[in-house]
Amino acid sequence: MWQLQLIAHGEPSDVIELNTVSEAALGQEDVLISMEAAPLNPSDFLFVRGIYGVRPAFPSSVGAEGVGRVAKIGSKVDVALRGKRVLIIPTYEQGTWADQVVAPVSNLAPMSDQKLGDLVADRSLSAAVEHVYPLDQFKEAFRQSLKSNRSGKILFQF
Repeated sequence: MWQLQLIAHGEPSDVIELNTVSEAALGQEDVLISMEAAPLNPSDFLFVRGIYGVRPAFPSSVGAEGVGRVAKIGSKVDVALRGKRVLIIPTYEQGTWADQVVAPVSNLAPMSDQKLGDLVADRSLSAAVEHVYPLDQFKEAFRQSLKSNRSGKILFQF
């Protein structure tokens, strides 16, 4: 498998390498996903620079979310999921800047089989993320995250 890996915190061009990694063993509730798309989000670059809330051990996989097709399934995963397109929910538990990703089935949401370009063009991909994380729920999670850090505590005093 090919995977972009973070080898230290810093500027992306200096600290991300393309490496060959062995395929991770599937747990009973894991799936292997052949990636089709993985966005480059501002939070990913904060993660790479070491200023995001998640602090990985190095080398670390990179990329929080993406879309792909289920290639293999763990023994406790519904066989109907094999071959289906799924959205990997952004959790930073698995790196999506790779050709294949192993993820727990709990971090996935089903996607349409429509062409990926069409999904992006009609914003269905964004709608899928919002379906998984409704905007109100996201706002509340963001507010709670802010309240738990120093800057947020200062901000929420006002």
